[in-house]
Amino acid sequence: MAEENLWKEYIEERVKQILEEMDSVKRGRSGRLQEDILNGMPLEYRKQMERFADSLALQQAEEQLEIYEKAFLDGLRLGHQAF
Repeated sequence: MAEENLWKEYIEERVKQILEEMDSVKRGRSGRLQEDILNGMPLEYRKQMERFADSLALQQAEEQLEIYEKAFLDGLRLGHQAF
């Protein structure tokens, strides 16, 4: 179990590094577009949309982390078998 937690921490750190390496200009452009869209909405509707977007982002992040983790561990197993 401790080894699994160690791998999970390593994978989470690697995902964080990958995200930090992404093109910040591209991320900034999409962030400004999102803000422009939200700023044009009535306040109550905006709050609902923000909660909805947050829940979608969290769900996607959890799914991607799970996929990355399983693929990484599969790669380690295959590498171990090959060598």
